[in-house]
Amino acid sequence: MKVFCIMENPSLRQVVQRAIGQTHTTAFHNNPVRAMEIMKTSEPDIILFNFEDFPRHWESIYVFSKYILNKCKFILLFGRSFLINDSSKANFLDVQTLPWHTDAKRFMQELKDKI
Repeated sequence: MKVFCIMENPSLRQVVQRAIGQTHTTAFHNNPVRAMEIMKTSEPDIILFNFEDFPRHWESIYVFSKYILNKCKFILLFGRSFLINDSSKANFLDVQTLPWHTDAKRFMQELKDKI
């Protein structure tokens, strides 16, 4: 299974790598626009997107994953700056969300469960 991670936060990258790096093929990207180009050819199974790093790009990547990468699962990771308006949008679009600013062990387990 190919997991495409779009994030800049180095500590989040480490936690994600520890949680899924050994069981799945994982690729990290820190440019959402460039990542879309790469995703067309690599066809990931799952996209992990960090809202905190790119708050204006998650909706575009989600729509891209839903309509261009038909069977690709999209999980929106978020921290403390995820406001009620953003939460409402994600809920309306039926996007899976996962808070990462909580306990690292709990986050890792929840991430494994969602994947």
